[in-house]
Amino acid sequence: MATFYIDPSAGVNGNGALATPFNTWASVTWAAGNTYLQKEGTTFNGSITITVGGSSEATRVYVGTYTADGSILQGTTNRAKLNGAGTRITLRVGAVNYVTIDSIEVYGTDGTGGSATKVNGFGWSIELQLIKLTFLVQHHKMLYLD
Repeated sequence: MATFYIDPSAGVNGNGALATPFNTWASVTWAAGNTYLQKEGTTFNGSITITVGGSSEATRVYVGTYTADGSILQGTTNRAKLNGAGTRITLRVGAVNYVTIDSIEVYGTDGTGGSATKVNGFGWSIELQLIKLTFLVQHHKMLYLD
């Protein structure tokens, strides 16, 4: 089990370590038991699909925000942001189990009826904590459970 860091403002894509973070979520390889943290106050433009979950509490996948010292952000101030930037779904959770998404702001679909967050399939023990879902168009779904 490992922790990987993502800093969309980093000029060079690293290896996911705190000192050399990935600069895109596209570099992430999902694995059970891992923690994935985006730097506080940064915005990732694009979509994310969580394709792997855990099989128990011990192997839960955690997605959240990290502070300058690498610790997990607790609370709602200066959360990392995921901006769909023209995509239909900004954050998609596949049919997986034991996933926690914590202290992330999700917004910005394409304006065609997309959802900011979509939880697919029959996964169980999916936790959404301190999530802020924001839309610019009134009639779109903020959370879609399929």
